[in-house]
Amino acid sequence: MVKENWAAGLWVFAENVPLPKILEAASGLSINDKYPKVHVRLALKNQYAIEFIYALDKPSNTMSGQETNVKKTQSHLKKLFGAGLVAHDIATPVYKIL
Repeated sequence: MVKENWAAGLWVFAENVPLPKILEAASGLSINDKYPKVHVRLALKNQYAIEFIYALDKPSNTMSGQETNVKKTQSHLKKLFGAGLVAHDIATPVYKIL
């Protein structure tokens, strides 16, 4: 088991948000090296989520002072989806098992 220099999180979308639009937004994240892993998955009933790993600038047990890029991304998603972005969660530390 290895403690990674990452935070992990997800952004959850309302069930009326079209999956192709979520996939398009996730594709934009996947080209940013601060997001080394990006997935779209079913989160709750008919709600999809963008699940991600975020590379921290420095080792830490908190996001304090390192969340600027994540906040910018979240603001961008709020502009794109409005009330369609219904929940989010991000936390660190992250432990890599395999």
